[in-house]
Amino acid sequence: MKGDTVAGRLEAARRALAQGGMVVLAPGADGPGTGNLVTAARYATAESVATMARHGCGLVRLALPMRRCLELQVLAHRHTPHRPGARSRALDEHQLLSVEAREGVGTGISAADRARTLRVAASPDAGAQELVCPGHIPVVTPLAERIPTPAAAALTLCREAGAWRAAALCHVLSPSGEVATHAELRELAATLDVPFVTADEVLLPEGAARRQGIPIEHALMSIGA
Repeated sequence: MKGDTVAGRLEAARRALAQGGMVVLAPGADGPGTGNLVTAARYATAESVATMARHGCGLVRLALPMRRCLELQVLAHRHTPHRPGARSRALDEHQLLSVEAREGVGTGISAADRARTLRVAASPDAGAQELVCPGHIPVVTPLAERIPTPAAAALTLCREAGAWRAAALCHVLSPSGEVATHAELRELAATLDVPFVTADEVLLPEGAARRQGIPIEHALMSIGA
């Protein structure tokens, strides 16, 4: 079946994001990071944020490209990309300031408030003046946008879905509180009836480099990283 192929699952993931739905995104086979529930930030709703929080770790974060983070002024002075404190070694992403929409929110913690903050921050027309820091939505950016990490893959999927490059993510944990395995992530995707893809599949053409045993650095050179 088409949906059982990598191409079919990627197509389903893009379609889901374009329609405001969710995707279960697993880390690459040997890559950093954890599994995430992902939705396009510009289409975030109270329902989608609540679903992510209920089935994930509860902390919904916003992934943006570095240039956009600079435009929104969410780089803390002590946590710039050139300082070691900015990097999460486990996730391979920069952890920046947290934000809140300046207008239209209450306490900021409710699913509806967090969804509004995501939509405001994800708008191409939004400026730094429309956000306040700190808030309830942490902002992250990939260390390298072509290395197959969840944040980088989520941004690519949103762009390919026509939903701009702004993704809402939430880590997925197992019932025991440990990082969810690929099998558990697939089970969650089936439970929620949403597409399942891996970061490798999004950023490395159909996982060809891994199937052929090509070192990842060579694969990244081949796609222009």
